[in-house]
Parts: sequence; structure tokens; C-alpha cells
Amino acid sequence: ISTISIMAIFVSFTLLSFIISFSVLSNTAMNFLQKQVQVRVFFKDTFNENSILSLKSELEKDSRILEVGYTSKDEALRIFKDLSKNDPVLQESLTSNILPASLEIKAIDVKDLDAIANEFSGREYVDSVKYLKDIKDTFKYYSSIITIISIILFILFFPTMAFLS
Repeated sequence: ISTISIMAIFVSFTLLSFIISFSVLSNTAMNFLQKQVQVRVFFKDTFNENSILSLKSELEKDSRILEVGYTSKDEALRIFKDLSKNDPVLQESLTSNILPASLEIKAIDVKDLDAIANEFSGREYVDSVKYLKDIKDTFKYYSSIITIISIILFILFFPTMAFLS
């Protein structure tokens, strides 16, 4: 066996192990991201807490929904103050009237998040809908590209390895 054959075998197996490792890591990361991706619905001040809690109860009955969390205006203020504890001027100027109440909606299947987000967009009592779909889609896109490139490189090296053996 020549040195070139050994190098070709080494490169091929290294590339194969990279493909397998990357595939496992990207699938694990995608599963984690899918559990983190959620729709957050921010409500106008005119929509009272009882109405939001009633809507939360309805959503919890929806078969597409895994979990619904409610954040009141006061709780949002507390969270924001915790995050900005190093800026006392900002903390003193804040009141709970500035921050809206919200619902955090997690779906069983990430594919349903688009429909859920669209259901709330444009409703008169909704101030805004935030959905970090772009992060998930971007990660999925780049991990697919890297996987395809790795497979192509392996396919190119595999015949070389067979030829040199």
C-alpha cells in the first residue's frame, strides 16, 4: 500500500466522520431551536387581562399548541428591570404602562407556527406578533448546504480512494 493510498483512505474516512458528526450535531441543534422557536403576541393596553387569560385558555385547548405562557405588564417590567439592572436611570424612568402584556405560544410542530402567527396578525387587540422564524430557517439552510458540500466531497474522494487501493 502506497503513501498516497493511505492518505486517500485517511481523507475519505475523516470526511465521512465529519459528515456524520455534522449531521448529528445539526439535527440536535435543529431540535433544540425548534423547541425554542415560539410566537410571542403583544397586546394593546385596551385588551384587558381577563380577555388575555380567556384567550390563553382557548389556545391551550388547541391540538397544535404545546404550551402557552402569559406575561403581565408588571411581570414584563420586572423582567426588563432585571435585564437592565446596570442602568439605574433607565430603571427609574420605566413604568408598567410602557411594556405590553403578552402570550408566548409554543407549538408541538414548528410547521404550525406560521399559521398561529398569521392568526394573530391584524387583529384589533394585537399590538404586534414576534416570531423568530428567520433564525430557524437560516440555520436549516446553512446546515443543508454544508451537508450537501460534505457529501459531494466524499463522493469525489471515494472513487479516488478505490482507484489508489
